[in-house]
Amino acid sequence: MTFMNWVYLIVTILYSPWILGQSTPLSERLTSLYQSDPKDIITRHGYLDNALPVVIAYTLSNHNQIEGLISYGNNMTQIAEIDGHIDSTGLTIYEYKDEAVSTIIRPSNTGEVNQLTWIARDQNLQLSFNLSESVSQGNRSISIFRMKDNFTQPQIILRADRHDISIIDISNLQLRWMNYSCESNDCYEGRHDDNLENPIEFSIHPDRISLYPSHIYELDGQMEYENMTVVDESFFITYNYPKLNIAEFDQWIQSILNNQLKKDREVLSMITNINKGDLSKYEFRSYGDFFISLWSADFVSGYLTFRSTQKRVMETIPFTFDRKRKRFYTVKDIFKNDYNYPYFLKSYIARQKRKLAYNESGVLKTLIVEASYKHMLLSPLGIIYFTDFNTLYGRRHILLPFDKIESFIGDKRLHKLVNKKAK
Repeated sequence: MTFMNWVYLIVTILYSPWILGQSTPLSERLTSLYQSDPKDIITRHGYLDNALPVVIAYTLSNHNQIEGLISYGNNMTQIAEIDGHIDSTGLTIYEYKDEAVSTIIRPSNTGEVNQLTWIARDQNLQLSFNLSESVSQGNRSISIFRMKDNFTQPQIILRADRHDISIIDISNLQLRWMNYSCESNDCYEGRHDDNLENPIEFSIHPDRISLYPSHIYELDGQMEYENMTVVDESFFITYNYPKLNIAEFDQWIQSILNNQLKKDREVLSMITNINKGDLSKYEFRSYGDFFISLWSADFVSGYLTFRSTQKRVMETIPFTFDRKRKRFYTVKDIFKNDYNYPYFLKSYIARQKRKLAYNESGVLKTLIVEASYKHMLLSPLGIIYFTDFNTLYGRRHILLPFDKIESFIGDKRLHKLVNKKAK
């Protein structure tokens, strides 16, 4: 490809003004290699397959032609030249390797200008490619919103840079993130959830989230999260994980990630040997993510997930951490010392499993009854026991409300949640 200096042009309405002129390592490299004027460089952040961080930096001609660079991962180890164009359908990008087109990124059929499709030319592989208009990768945080004086729908958790949202309420416990799309401040859930007949309509503001028609959630706090990425021509490994800045928690998270990375490298080595080193672009992909079910001054509860193109099952690792005492929290810590909670929990979970299976039939009914609800979380509503992810029925959960066990709770801090719910 031959690069040239383009006349500076104000970006069309497809691109927000904040993007212009941002200085990033990739834009600095573009300036160095191709003598582009820094003020003419547009930098955008995004995610490949909702997981791998991506940065593109490019210049735009007065004919809406683009030329620049694309970087995969956090450390700029995988950089390629790009060109393309912008038209009425959105942004189209051609990525080059050895002067040949290796990847095409083009508008998806959703109609959303920031939701693109990534296509590898050397194999039949298509992945989602989402661009952000508002938050760079350097500002990774989750925001917790609570509904004031209403604890039947107590909490919404938002990851703005990922366009991910989770909603926890008494009738619909969400144990995963849901994607949403945005136009201006009016946002809609991007896909149907298992328990929702219609998408949820909501608007997002810095200090509140409005769920129509009248539910207002106010910002209650923020929690950091980070990303670990290893990327090469034939694979990427990317883990998102929470960070508390408390050594006991952060070191535990790091040990989990290091162990997972070791296992992923072993699998990658095996398939590389089987294929004699001949792997297509991103043929091996491994993902790590997390969900937060409770965030408060006392506790953080949630779970980590790990999956890959070579795994048939998703690994789940739950956690509940006591922020005040700086240690992990177990079910034993919840109940009074003289209460026979193992017997109670076994009986309660068995009854609830039968209720869950009542409206099901055939194989699904059997699977739900036989499933192990072995993972435990705390939520603003109570204790949640849930299954591993299953491709047939997703995750199933059982809620044990705090008000049902109030007289048996030994930790007085949990009574705060019971009392709030009772208001």
